[in-house]
Amino acid sequence: MPRIMYLQSDRNRSTFISIAARAGRNDLNAGKGYIPPAVADQLADTRQAFKAALKVYYDARADLAGIVETHAKAIDTLRACVRHLWKDLRFQYRLGRIGLETLALMELPLKGMPGFTRYDDWLMAAARMEHHLRNQSAKHPELVTSPSLAQLTEYRTVADDAARRLSQAKARVMDARDDLDPQRAEVDRLHGYLAKFLRAAMHGTPNPALRDEMRRYGYTFRPTKTEAPQPPQTEQPEGAAVESEPAPDAGSGSIWVKPRRMGNHDAARLIEPVSQSPPPESSVKKPPRKKT
Repeated sequence: MPRIMYLQSDRNRSTFISIAARAGRNDLNAGKGYIPPAVADQLADTRQAFKAALKVYYDARADLAGIVETHAKAIDTLRACVRHLWKDLRFQYRLGRIGLETLALMELPLKGMPGFTRYDDWLMAAARMEHHLRNQSAKHPELVTSPSLAQLTEYRTVADDAARRLSQAKARVMDARDDLDPQRAEVDRLHGYLAKFLRAAMHGTPNPALRDEMRRYGYTFRPTKTEAPQPPQTEQPEGAAVESEPAPDAGSGSIWVKPRRMGNHDAARLIEPVSQSPPPESSVKKPPRKKT
């Protein structure tokens, strides 16, 4: 017998609860007593709550996707600014304008590019660089050329704001998911409860008709696993010879020898039938002799 398919996604839950609530209300208006009014009201209330929680959750995810893109662009701009200033500071060090301790205070390597892997590391590096460059630029105004210290401050402020908004967006998504999980569980519970209720209300109804009524409430079915169908067997008439072992011809007096396995490839070789006795002379026609 076909089995009911479980709800496996929010799309399935939304479709089921909408169809079930509408079918329950229509049946009550038509006078069908499949479900009581309390169950129909529960389906309608759960539909509204689930739809509202689902909308909040997907709106939060959409906002998060946009903020992630903005945050990535801000970090890329800040990363390019920090690397460019690092090259400029290394050049200033080689000219002797700044000492090695300046790079050490900024925690920037003398050889190689800064290889930070986290966004927060780039924000902290930019903050350290801005602080020390502000102190050094008072003594050496020509220390920072392009990008300027004002540009570094602007890029760091934008990246800080994007990071703050990203953290808030992630928190909103987590809160919306926490609110949606109980609604998901309620829809799943009604999916199982309503199926038992409909089967009890339509007890004695033939299975095909019962499944048709349950499909009106949003249920889907799948067939059970059955054995693979066997290929049809062709009946052989009596006395017919088997293909692998032909029946001996009794009239010819020949002997049938079964196939024998030969060699490593299991090739079957048929031995020709051998006559038990030579044919009678009367049946052999001799050519006439020529007269001399």
